[in-house]
Amino acid sequence: MSDELEREWSIGANTAGGVVGALVGAASAPVLGPFGVAAGALAGALAEDYVTRYAEDRVRRVRSMAAAAAEEKGLTVDDLVAASLEDEHKRELLARAIQESARATEEHQIIGLARAFATGAISEDRAIVDESMVALETIGQLRGPHWRLVSILIRPSPSGESDHMNFRSGKPYALPWLRRDIIEEDPGLAPVIDSLIAKLLGLGMIEDRAHNVSDGRPRWALTGFGHACADYMRILGHNQAAS
Repeated sequence: MSDELEREWSIGANTAGGVVGALVGAASAPVLGPFGVAAGALAGALAEDYVTRYAEDRVRRVRSMAAAAAEEKGLTVDDLVAASLEDEHKRELLARAIQESARATEEHQIIGLARAFATGAISEDRAIVDESMVALETIGQLRGPHWRLVSILIRPSPSGESDHMNFRSGKPYALPWLRRDIIEEDPGLAPVIDSLIAKLLGLGMIEDRAHNVSDGRPRWALTGFGHACADYMRILGHNQAAS
C-alpha cells in the first residue's frame, strides 16, 4: 500500500467510528501532498472553504461507491468491507477503490468502480482479485469521452467487415470500426478521437482488427478486457453508461 493511502486510511480509522466511518475518514483527508500545496496557495477563509468542499466531495463519492458495491452483491457495507480484509491483496483492492472513487467526478464512473471492487472483494480466486484491481485502475483513468467511444465500439460498425477469425471461434465481438465511422456516429469526439484511441489502446481496452486489408486503415474493436470494463460500467451499447 502506498504511503499516501496508508496515511489516508490511518486518518479515517482514528477520526471516525466503524467501517463506514473509516472509509469516509480516508476520503476526507485532502490536504496531503499536492493538495496541501493547492490549499496553501489560497488565502484565509477561501482556503478553508476549498478544503471543506473538497473533503465533502470525496466523502460523498466514497459513500456512493461503498453503497453501490454493497448493493451489487446484496450485502451491507460493513460485510463487504469485512470480506475485503481477508488478505493483503483484497486490502489493497479496498484502498485503491477508496482512492479512485474519491477522485471520480462522474456518477457512472463511481458505479463502475463499485462493481469492480465488489467483484474482487468477495472472490476467492486470486486471478479475479487481480483483474478487479486492474479494472479499478483503468476505470479511474477514464472520463466521459472515453466511455462514449467505448459505447460505440461495443456495437457493430454499420460499415465494418466481419472478423472471420473471431467469428469461427464464436467470440461475441462486434464488427470493428473505422475512424471515420466513429466520428460519424459521434461528431463531438472528432477533436479528441486520436487521443481517446491512443489511451484505450495503451490500456489494452481496444485493438486494431485490420487483418489482410488493402487500404491499411485501422479497424478498432474492444478487447476482452475492454468488454469487461464496459460491463463494469454498465455500458449498454446505446451511447451512454447506465447509472
